Amino acid sequence: MIEVDAHLTISDGGGIIAWTEAIKDPRDSLEAVRGVMSADITQRFDSQSDPWGAGWMPRSITTLEIRAEQGKDPTPTRFAFSARIVDGGMGIRIGFNKNPIARYFHLGNPSNRVFGGASGPIPARPILPLTSSGIDLPEELRRDIMRAFREAFIGTIRRRTPRPVG
Repeated sequence: MIEVDAHLTISDGGGIIAWTEAIKDPRDSLEAVRGVMSADITQRFDSQSDPWGAGWMPRSITTLEIRAEQGKDPTPTRFAFSARIVDGGMGIRIGFNKNPIARYFHLGNPSNRVFGGASGPIPARPILPLTSSGIDLPEELRRDIMRAFREAFIGTIRRRTPRPVG
């Protein structure tokens, strides 16, 4: 779970009813977080680097040869990614649609069998900011998530605050 500390204050505007409604239904803010994470995952594939900036190990000669024989693009496959609002609009779940290949790509597989032949380990090429200890957000991504959450939350408050008449 990622905790968001967006440093909101009453000076950000809005009335108590608008704040209460925004807290009870944070979907707009979670959608903003989803957008940040989607862009970050796209960046992982574009830059072929992990969330902390280290480059991925290049594909093995064997993998490149097999992909060439099959007429496939040698660049890493972009996996179907999902980011869903869950828990009645109170959370967001990010993942790769139960794709076992995406799991091996992200975590690596030290005992991979190359098409039933010799062992050919797959190095980890992390996509999500996850380690064996859990979530490890790089500081820039954490800031982007907090900024997006805060801006969307304040936008929700302002939309829900009645405008003065007259």
